[in-house]
Amino acid sequence: MFIIPAAATSCAASLAASCACWSAGALGKSIASRSARLAFVGFFSFSLALAWVLRLGAEPLVKHLPCE
Repeated sequence: MFIIPAAATSCAASLAASCACWSAGALGKSIASRSARLAFVGFFSFSLALAWVLRLGAEPLVKHLPCE
C-alpha cells in the first residue's frame, strides 16, 4: 500500500537532486571562468540558505517520527 508512493517519492527526490547537481555544475563552470573565489562564496551561500530552508521544512516532519 505504501510501497508505490514511497518509491515515487524516492524517485522524485533522486531526480531533483540530479537536476540540482547538474544546474550547480553548469553555474559553477560559468562563474569559475571569471573567478574561482566568487564561485566558492556563491556555492557556500547557496548551500547555507538551502540548509536553512530545509531545516525549517523538515521540522514538522521530524515531529511525526516515532521516538522510543
